[in-house]
Amino acid sequence: VLDRLTGLVLRTVPVGARPVRLVVAPDGTVFVAVRGQNQVVRIAPNGEMVTNAAQAGHEPTGLALSEDLSTLFVVSFVDGQLHVFDAMSLTLIWTYATAPYPRAVGVTPSKAVEVIHERTKPWRFEKTLTGTYAPTSTGPLRVANPAEALLNPGVASASVASRAMSVANAPVAAGFGASGATFVAHVIAKPGTEELAEAILLGSASTKSTSVKETCTSTYYGAQNCTQTVSSKETVTAPALIRPIEATVTRLGKAVVPALPVSDPATGEPMTALVDSPSDLAHHPTHSLLCVVGMGTDNVLVLGSNSADPMRAPLGQLKVGRAPSAIAFSDDGLTAYVLDTLDHAVSRIDLAPFVANGGANTASATIPFDIARSHVAVFAEDPTPEAQRAGRRTFFFARAPGLSAGGRFSCNSCHVEGGEDGQVWFGADGPRQTPLLAGRLKDTAPFNWLGTKAVLKENIEQTITRLGGIGVDAETLASLTAFVTEGLPVDAKLPTADAEAVAKGEALFHSAELGCSGCHAPPALTDGGLHVVGTTTALEKLILAKANPDMEPSSLLMALNTPTLRGLSRSAPYFHDGSAANLEAVFAKTALMMGTTLSLTSQQRADLISYLKTL
Repeated sequence: VLDRLTGLVLRTVPVGARPVRLVVAPDGTVFVAVRGQNQVVRIAPNGEMVTNAAQAGHEPTGLALSEDLSTLFVVSFVDGQLHVFDAMSLTLIWTYATAPYPRAVGVTPSKAVEVIHERTKPWRFEKTLTGTYAPTSTGPLRVANPAEALLNPGVASASVASRAMSVANAPVAAGFGASGATFVAHVIAKPGTEELAEAILLGSASTKSTSVKETCTSTYYGAQNCTQTVSSKETVTAPALIRPIEATVTRLGKAVVPALPVSDPATGEPMTALVDSPSDLAHHPTHSLLCVVGMGTDNVLVLGSNSADPMRAPLGQLKVGRAPSAIAFSDDGLTAYVLDTLDHAVSRIDLAPFVANGGANTASATIPFDIARSHVAVFAEDPTPEAQRAGRRTFFFARAPGLSAGGRFSCNSCHVEGGEDGQVWFGADGPRQTPLLAGRLKDTAPFNWLGTKAVLKENIEQTITRLGGIGVDAETLASLTAFVTEGLPVDAKLPTADAEAVAKGEALFHSAELGCSGCHAPPALTDGGLHVVGTTTALEKLILAKANPDMEPSSLLMALNTPTLRGLSRSAPYFHDGSAANLEAVFAKTALMMGTTLSLTSQQRADLISYLKTL
């Protein structure tokens, strides 16, 4: 707890491992989601210790208070649940299943509860006459930013809304009325398609539509300028609009409004491209300002929320410290506070230039583009081992020199907190699912799906090349290797209540008849070998045929590196091409290729899956 003006630490309250979000009631009561303890805790006003605590599913990641302050809503990431608590006593009232991987929760002015999921669209829960909550439909997240909607609309059909991390509701005071407005920060991923990858392989990568004709060079993850002819009348050059991962904000229930990009006067790139890895979103308490925190770019992008589409109204950016992860405002709206994760500090920013004389609510207002922080309050020392610090910085920082083409990616862009984004990316060598990193890299060589790198450092260098980077220096590479091996937090395994089923599944796994542990041998749970398991795709057969023109097509099968089973429950989808959405699909797809699972009864298969989820 810091003094708001001086930044001095007033008191420190132990809450448990991995506190990730908090909310403060008007009387100063603090509620904290403690991810590593599977708890939500309450701290009384001016309290120096936790007042009371309650279990909140497995890995709670977001929380919100009802408007009347009587109810606390908490979402838990691992088991996909919304928990409803009495805010005073932390007594659990209800628990509801949500879609997988909920990240955040918000309460609208109309008292609806919005649950934001990392990989799927939000769910809205409305209170019923009986006092319970019922899920209702809500709009999808956008798959195109305004510039692409105008200049390259065909890309949207192959784009995916992903990594939704935070939600913000516009207050009534900001001019949105009693119904309010709900905004979600997320990314748009463009992993490609098999058809496009095949077109590139065959030497053509032009795309056409009825209103737009585009010509680009033949690389999918284009850093090039592309020339488009719009409506056969106007030719424009879009500055590097084809970005594999773009940060964005969706206003739920509102459509994308096409527009040319607003350019950064310093670099010429679209202002909306100045932010990577959106980690938090907050609406100003009195003005139509929406703030997107860029963990990967050390900044906060400020958008005009009263625009027809906030992504066509970038107003400026706030320059803060390293890897910012959260933002809050003073009651008068004149000051913003940003949590700089890697600095263990809070940046204070003067918002007077935005809100003075009407600020963003005045069409003629002059909004400065850059505002630097005016004060930094460091509240703790960095506990990260010295050998991992440079690597941790590189992992989260998209602008790290040499890491990616044009500073577009950080490692965290795809490997969220060391996890994975659930995407299958198409490149010159075929489809590749993003692998889980946390807890999986130690003693599991060789690396990558084809097992071509025996040393992790070399595999990281190969990945940097795939991202279009020219490479990082040797010291940074060694530190990055140490960080991804030892420093990434390992999420909890999905628990099971059926110990008997787990024991039976474990016996099956290690049985000679089934053969699972032959390839997935403890303790690494991989034999480090290459095996054909029947997942070679049509595109990969085409790639193999071009490389081996004298071989019989039927013999062109791809041998893949045995993946470790550590953290299996949190690494779906499965296989290198992501073709199995769950473990049931894994066994259905490879019953004749992987062990002898075809002989299992449905109950034995369920027991085996119960065991696998504990690994």
